[in-house]
Amino acid sequence: RVADIGIFDHDHTTEIAYWSPESRKKLGIGLDEPFTLPDFIGQLYPDDVERIGSAIQRAHNPAGDGSFDVEHRFVCRDGTIRWFAAKSQTFFESDGNTKRPVRTIGALIDITERKQMDDDLRESRNLLRTVLDTIPVRIFWKDTALKYMGCNQSFAMDIGVDAPDAVIGKDDYQINAREQANRYRNDDRQVLEMGVPKFNYEEPMTLASGSLIWVRTSKVPLRSTDGTIQGVLGTYEDITEGKRSE
Repeated sequence: RVADIGIFDHDHTTEIAYWSPESRKKLGIGLDEPFTLPDFIGQLYPDDVERIGSAIQRAHNPAGDGSFDVEHRFVCRDGTIRWFAAKSQTFFESDGNTKRPVRTIGALIDITERKQMDDDLRESRNLLRTVLDTIPVRIFWKDTALKYMGCNQSFAMDIGVDAPDAVIGKDDYQINAREQANRYRNDDRQVLEMGVPKFNYEEPMTLASGSLIWVRTSKVPLRSTDGTIQGVLGTYEDITEGKRSE
């Protein structure tokens, strides 16, 4: 009760299933209402029935170790859908061909709020990625060792890789001409060591195609929530046409 964990105990000989008051409250079933394993499976979210049914069969199979560890959705009587983390252990008796399951003891925890937070975080990340890949500016960020931690799609295209993930863990020497790499890294160190931004300065850049362009760059310290500098965040825009006009 203190840990707010639901307990269940399944007797395979009589097929009687015990559900603790906490588990019944979480599942939305009455305190004295008969509730069997088939009843439980019948209220699983439809998309989870096959997966959880297979996991239950494996846990009850004498050839296995009897363990059951899953996350699943459950449709409560009021129509709400809850997420649960369920773990159990099935115990067997006899050996060989006569070995059979006799008892399963387990626990379940309501993880609906955690799942909602995960969904919200995933949605926020997807929105951020859409913004990063849509704005007409190249964006990248590095750690204190000056290795890339990420970038947007435009930057990835400039350096000749298909996706932003391909740049992670690389340094400037692996994606730029050495002379330019030294210049970029010196700017990075200045921002990291002094802890102050460096805005709107012009510099050349060689694309993966071999073309030389001019860019207007800005770099700022990348800080954690406690203010510690964890890297450098940089942006640049292509100003080649403007330079040619000049």
